[in-house]
Amino acid sequence: MKRNFTILFLLFYFNSARGQMESHSNHWSSNIQQFNSAVVGLYPVFEAKTQYRLQWIGFDGAPRTSRISIIAPLVKKMKLYELNRHGIGVSMESDRLAAFSVNKFQFQYGIHFRLKHKQRLSFGIGAGAFQMTYDADRVETYNPDPAVKTQTNFLKPVVNFGSIFSGEIYAAGFSINHFLPSKWDKIGLNSNFSTEFTLYGKFSCRINENCNLILSGLGRKTINAPFVFEINSKLNYSNRIFPLIGWRFNRSLYIGMEVKLNPKINIAYTYENGIAKFDNFRFNSHEFGFCFRLPNKVIEPGYEHKTSY
Repeated sequence: MKRNFTILFLLFYFNSARGQMESHSNHWSSNIQQFNSAVVGLYPVFEAKTQYRLQWIGFDGAPRTSRISIIAPLVKKMKLYELNRHGIGVSMESDRLAAFSVNKFQFQYGIHFRLKHKQRLSFGIGAGAFQMTYDADRVETYNPDPAVKTQTNFLKPVVNFGSIFSGEIYAAGFSINHFLPSKWDKIGLNSNFSTEFTLYGKFSCRINENCNLILSGLGRKTINAPFVFEINSKLNYSNRIFPLIGWRFNRSLYIGMEVKLNPKINIAYTYENGIAKFDNFRFNSHEFGFCFRLPNKVIEPGYEHKTSY
């Protein structure tokens, strides 16, 4: 496994000159907050979500990602609904890959302008910091390299912006993450976190009175890095069971299930099968999710928040 670890590190190290390897999630369509702050406060519910991702099972130094995100809508008392909604949120993420460790923390704010019933234009901003560490003791190269053996630990600001246009059965959004590019101090002359642009869309189709099909698409482009595209479809059965299937272009296929245990608690799981092979090794992954939700008493007339949307 030492050989695999060394190769994994070198692949990541040299690719870093082209653009960062951003963490991703198979449950992104249920947790838009991770890449677009404009969703914060869009729906009149308090939500706390956690996710844990085990990536490339069996590969030494493989990524391990955990997330915690919280959304709290802001409402005015004595009003049935507001023309403009507001919300605040907190997002935390810890990502481990080989000798690298990245911890992100940010506060988020969203404002939502009511265009007409059930249709809103939303804007959001997130600001915080991320800490990156590089543990040179976890790396071995075939030939000694002083640059590889340089330890580092630094803290940088992180800022992102987002917008969402949403209706009863659709949503479309655009966001800019890592608005302030950050150099990876002491790791490499061309290594940095570059600005990332994200587009996403979602549409719900009614099949019958018990089932809705939700189709989602996500595109991500980091400066000086390849474009990443993925789609998934989720079946909403009686707003309680949500089977999911998705495809990350040229990378992997994944299937999963989300279950609503009661009005407040959801659990989710996905299994991902890598399409590409490396030395007869497939990059398979597991991802787990948990959501705690409290509906707000102040709800727009005729509006019903659905777990999957």
